[in-house]
Amino acid sequence: MFFYLQAEYYAALGDDPANLDAALTFAVEAAERLMGVPGVLHLAAEIIADRHERDPGSDPRLLLDAERHVRQAIALSDGRYPRYHTTHTTHATHTRIATLRGAFTAARASIARAIEDEDSTGAEYALRIGDYQLIRSWIQYAQEAERLGARQEEATRELRQIRSQVLEIMGLLAAVIAFITTAANIAAGQPARPAAGLLTLAGGVTLLVFWGFHVLLIGTVSGGSAWRRVAPAVVGVILVTAGFLMTGWGPTGAGAAVHQSVGQGA
Repeated sequence: MFFYLQAEYYAALGDDPANLDAALTFAVEAAERLMGVPGVLHLAAEIIADRHERDPGSDPRLLLDAERHVRQAIALSDGRYPRYHTTHTTHATHTRIATLRGAFTAARASIARAIEDEDSTGAEYALRIGDYQLIRSWIQYAQEAERLGARQEEATRELRQIRSQVLEIMGLLAAVIAFITTAANIAAGQPARPAAGLLTLAGGVTLLVFWGFHVLLIGTVSGGSAWRRVAPAVVGVILVTAGFLMTGWGPTGAGAAVHQSVGQGA
């Protein structure tokens, strides 16, 4: 009973994180020692809910423990339990926990059960129904906030994909312009075989440069298989090799052709 009283004391001090942590420690210990007392189980579940509302990043496993406690309290009290140190029944507390876990359908069902079980002849009936309606509004707010967060994440992901696509298109256009400029300079006054080899070589180099641009600036944001990401590099290497072969079976022939092109241009 000592742990139960300590938990109730610290819970009554307010929403200060230190008080909630102390209340949580004592409440969990009390629930483990007095598992057959609905009030103790309900208090532990309610303090866990308060702590999670204060710090949403806390251990989510505590919410599972809280739901287990409050379900056990409902079962022990034969489906009914008078208000504890707040104006919520155990069904209302279960509603809070279910909402925090994202189980909005279960939360609505639980709060409906709380309203149904409320004694309409009681002096505080109107106040308690008002509290339940506030909880219903909170459920709706939490669900809409979760939907909005999911849509925001989806929109952010789509914007990143669009940015990646724009960068890819800009890089591709730059590569095409560079290839056209290089091809015009190389093809001028060259025989067919060396010109074709140099164009192939230039195409391979351009493709490798574009692939490097893609890897450095875009990376793997757009997803896809590993083969699709490596394929441009493989094709670029093949084109470079073919260009070397077509310009004279090696780098020397390619260099001679380039020097010849430069000399003719001069």
